[in-house]
Amino acid sequence: TPSPTPTPTPTPSPTPTPPPAVLRTLYVATTGNDAGPGTLSAPWRTIGKAASSALPGDLIYIRAGTYEPFSLRRSGSVTNPIILAGYPGDAARPIIDGRNVIPFVVDVGFVHDVQLRRLEVTGGYAERQNGGGVLVNNSTRVVVRESVLHDNSAYGIRSYQSTYVTIQANDIYGNGQGVDVRYAGEGTAVLDNLVHDQDRMMVNTVGGNDDTGAQGIGFVKSTGAALAQGNRLWNNRAASYDYGLDGGAFEIYAASNVTIADNTVWDSHNVLETGTDGIMDCTNNVFARNVAWDGNDATRTVGLVLRCAKDMLVTQNTFIELDHWIYDINTNSTSFSGKIDGLRIINNLNVMDEGKIYGLGRGIPLDTMVIDYNLDHNPGRVIASVDGYGNAMTTAQLTAWTGKQAHGVNSAPAFYDAAARDYTLMPGSAGIDRGAIVPVWSDGYRGSAPDIGRYEMQ
Repeated sequence: TPSPTPTPTPTPSPTPTPPPAVLRTLYVATTGNDAGPGTLSAPWRTIGKAASSALPGDLIYIRAGTYEPFSLRRSGSVTNPIILAGYPGDAARPIIDGRNVIPFVVDVGFVHDVQLRRLEVTGGYAERQNGGGVLVNNSTRVVVRESVLHDNSAYGIRSYQSTYVTIQANDIYGNGQGVDVRYAGEGTAVLDNLVHDQDRMMVNTVGGNDDTGAQGIGFVKSTGAALAQGNRLWNNRAASYDYGLDGGAFEIYAASNVTIADNTVWDSHNVLETGTDGIMDCTNNVFARNVAWDGNDATRTVGLVLRCAKDMLVTQNTFIELDHWIYDINTNSTSFSGKIDGLRIINNLNVMDEGKIYGLGRGIPLDTMVIDYNLDHNPGRVIASVDGYGNAMTTAQLTAWTGKQAHGVNSAPAFYDAAARDYTLMPGSAGIDRGAIVPVWSDGYRGSAPDIGRYEMQ
């Protein structure tokens, strides 16, 4: 698997708060005894004992070894969270194994101010979309960090009806879906994770158009402001009865106020898919400053499937040689389509060597949409398929038919080192100073205008 470079630069984070106070340090080890005091010399045997004994400010170290699943129903405080962590002196993380007989291996429910660090969680199992590694349920200010979440039947981690959940710097693989943020979601941040090889379906039935699975990071019916940033996603796909193959890097389903920024995607079934149940809109979502490429000639990686994108902003992204299309904009699905009024696609760098860049489907509200200031390069091939017109082979033809891309560029971009995945524009590139000002996302540009694509030439 190729390694992505360069590393995306995340947007500035808030000033960090002081480290939490530790009031007690307790220990769990496979050689311990739950009748003991939980000290380094006389540790407890089970994580369940530690979880049921925890008080605000406790730091609970778990020694290497394999442990039974556990639930946590105790809370910390903002200044004194409860922390359960792998012991830093051990070479391996402690393994919490559901052995495929329990729905969720680690169940954190109805709590606040809890942190899980340096754990390995595996073996959660339930039918369909009902099991996984870590469940954060009806909780707030929960952190899951530096852990390995793998080989669970459904989710690596699910945040359900929760707020201010931080999922950071984890290695998440081999699940039906890596990360699931479902309902609520305000303040949730999915940051700097490796999300790869989700290789199984959660629902895979013959007929019914209901298959789902092999997704990297998904937002489902969440409404609060949520963020996915700085993640690397690759090889997320699985065989599907309904679709042949299914899965992908990101999914937004009937969710609003989601920002997906500064991520790197390659060799996944798609980059982003949006849809809805027809009841809830997908409103005010942002897809910005991401980089995506194919990376595997033996598999399919398509771009953005936009069926539900009301007032969505797609800006400052770089897309390189995907398969079939970069933007598939349509409302022709009887099951998943919603409103796409107010969609804006601005300042993106689009390079293809097959297929098309834009697919503008039947009945979409083009008069409400902005598609402009993008650099399009697909030499000798289709720039856009436009329902009612045909295939536009040039940006000028697309503009004549639709008015879109009036300030667009149709040219080779000239990268510093595309072979090494350095997609910074070289001096003299047609994309330099050709973008529009997009507040927040083009801030800090150099020259007379923003550059097109993810990277501003320095």
